[in-house]
Amino acid sequence: MYKTIKYITNLQKGKKMKKNIKYQIIYTLGILFLLTACATKTPRYVGYYFDATINDKKIVKVEDRSVLKNLERYYAASDVHWMVKEKLSGGIDITVNNNAISSKFIGTVGDDEDLDIYVIPLGNQELNSTKEITQSKDVFVGGAPVTKTENVMTDNTLPPGAYIIKIKTIGPKNWDRKYVYVEYE
Repeated sequence: MYKTIKYITNLQKGKKMKKNIKYQIIYTLGILFLLTACATKTPRYVGYYFDATINDKKIVKVEDRSVLKNLERYYAASDVHWMVKEKLSGGIDITVNNNAISSKFIGTVGDDEDLDIYVIPLGNQELNSTKEITQSKDVFVGGAPVTKTENVMTDNTLPPGAYIIKIKTIGPKNWDRKYVYVEYE
């Protein structure tokens, strides 16, 4: 099944970005989430509360961080705790399922409408996309969903190379996400 897949351009650490209130709010929320996660036994917001596969290949916990040693220069590298060990090819077919602790934190994993997928190329791969205005499923201001402009992929295939794929699922109680390192051949 084809899902709307967004991608984030290759942002590297050290490139200057304008500071604005959005980043300050995100930073503050990040600190609050970190403090909340430290108070619980199972880390929150790093993908423990759901299981997933990409192209029927199981996503597993990164056991040896040296596999990811070349990722330090990318902004999402510190969030990568998961990987697909096998090389993938072709499209992106992501399946998300409940696991033994899903109901504790996020509730029952929903359908495709409750799933956000972002692709971050780690090389010079060019992805076919269009800019679209989208609405947030979990951030509201004054009761209305926040709108934003995103690059939305126009096809479901990835050229050869390494990627970080962010999978975010939104349940009735909360949300969780996995940043997954993958390689396509």
